[in-house]
Amino acid sequence: GAFTNASNSIRWSMPVMRPGQTITRSTTVVPKTYGVHSSRVQLIQPDQPMEQSASLVEASGIAALRLTLEDSPATVQLGEDFNVEFSILNRGTGPDSNVQFSLVLPAGIDFVSARGPVRNLPPQTVASGRSIGFATIPEIGERASVDFQVTLRSRAAGRPKIRAEVRSDQLKEVVAKEEAIVILDATP
Repeated sequence: GAFTNASNSIRWSMPVMRPGQTITRSTTVVPKTYGVHSSRVQLIQPDQPMEQSASLVEASGIAALRLTLEDSPATVQLGEDFNVEFSILNRGTGPDSNVQFSLVLPAGIDFVSARGPVRNLPPQTVASGRSIGFATIPEIGERASVDFQVTLRSRAAGRPKIRAEVRSDQLKEVVAKEEAIVILDATP
């Protein structure tokens, strides 16, 4: 077939067909946008009425969320505030919706504040410490990212682990990342 960009169409010239003969033509299309698209096939023959058939094709992408922790310090002093930056990147070809980000903080680390695209929710007690949730992010588009900067306070010496988790409509399992922080006791 011959593609015409102006009309976004493909035209095939068909050989003369015998009665009962079938000829198949196919093409591969790549959508420019997601959603429902229509296509139409027309058969034009000399001295015959035009025949046509229409169909709908739904184009959707796949979300692929990645969670990273950046700039977390390896060690902090007891009682010190420190920042940890989190990024949620959608590496996929389609958006993801109802993205939920949360932190699980062990004993020895307190939540101080957070900056990000949505507000943080009140802490909740969970088996492994306290969970800090954030309001739902309605959508993260393809190749888009959201960033959070969280300020935490070291409360007890040790090697506690901070756990970040992401859930969404398209994720089948929780995406999680853990980071250990060494809290040094400055007292002799």
